[in-house]
Amino acid sequence: MVASDAISFADAAPSTSAAAATAPAPTPAAQADAAPAAGSNGAVTEDEAALYDRQIRLWGLEAQNRLRTAHVLILGWNGIATEITKNTVLSGIGSITLLDPTRVEAAVDLLTGFFFRDDDVGQARCSQAPLDRVRALNPLVKVEGIADQATYDTIVEAGDEAEAWLKERGVDVVVIGTPLAKPGKLLEQLVGINALTRKLGIKSFVSATYGLGGFYFVDQVEHEYVVERNMDGDKKRIKQRQTFVSLADSLAHTWAGLSERQKRRTRIPLEWFAWLALTHLRTSLASDAASTTISPAALRGRTIAVIHEKGLDPDTILGSTDAEAVFTGMAAMRIDSDGITLAPVAAVLGGVLSQDILNAIGGREEPVVNWMMLSFNATGAATVHKIGSLSGPVVE
Repeated sequence: MVASDAISFADAAPSTSAAAATAPAPTPAAQADAAPAAGSNGAVTEDEAALYDRQIRLWGLEAQNRLRTAHVLILGWNGIATEITKNTVLSGIGSITLLDPTRVEAAVDLLTGFFFRDDDVGQARCSQAPLDRVRALNPLVKVEGIADQATYDTIVEAGDEAEAWLKERGVDVVVIGTPLAKPGKLLEQLVGINALTRKLGIKSFVSATYGLGGFYFVDQVEHEYVVERNMDGDKKRIKQRQTFVSLADSLAHTWAGLSERQKRRTRIPLEWFAWLALTHLRTSLASDAASTTISPAALRGRTIAVIHEKGLDPDTILGSTDAEAVFTGMAAMRIDSDGITLAPVAAVLGGVLSQDILNAIGGREEPVVNWMMLSFNATGAATVHKIGSLSGPVVE
């Protein structure tokens, strides 16, 4: 089943400029007391109510209570992760853990990582100075950074140790930024992590950028939420439930059984097929040290093959956009990277993804189901696509 809808950025998550990250770091004592202090009944305290007054009026006290007790794990501190970190911390998330063993690169991190400075280049991304800048945004939020390679590898491998780690820390949401440790096994790793989060009932989001485009995938397993609708002049709260599919099932989906008319109406963007083709080519090149580049022609050929495998017509998909620009741009990326994330792309994708995460935790508003694609052609167009055997929400 497939559906495509335009998406609006008007309701993006609470935002602040990069300058907000320059606020003085909290004292060690403030850091120690970063976790929210619960009221006598475990509800929002008076201090929190004053701090979050505006957003409580927007999404309600119940949603804010859910936020203040939630734990978000971000796997990979890239440009999108920076935006998500900013927005969730400002919104009053209970705790956030950033897990990334890599070091700050000037050419990559200083473009979109406004928690990083020139002095941080060469240091661990999860070092004290960047983390203190995050904490300065909201001292009520517990912020933890882990730069340990072994811990990162454990989570990426998604085995029994990862399961125990996630359970012990009470993680509610996992956000996965690509690429991961071994780009030649990217899909295998992403599918493995998603399978584990589904097993534990943890909501998961996978994000990636490519030049001026990008996407994120959503699996909230089974998600209950409330929407408000104007009915007969009155606002009514309607409770709904949406069931998601796994990443493995979504990636394996084909349109072979549809009529030609239905196939023409799928409108899945070329970038989705090209990203699949790119990951397939990276897998084949990972074992060949002499082959470090992918030509636009090779990417085009593999993309056409993927479209055929999915039961669709390549001419229809390629004719919907500037195909050569997509192939040339995506083929230019390094084998071990999804390229440099551009600031506008990180802001747009990260902002929308942040709102989806906050809504997921708060149980409000309709979720993205299940792919959000930002066009590669610099138009800023973004569409939502249902890819997999997905039904609509059930009204309860």
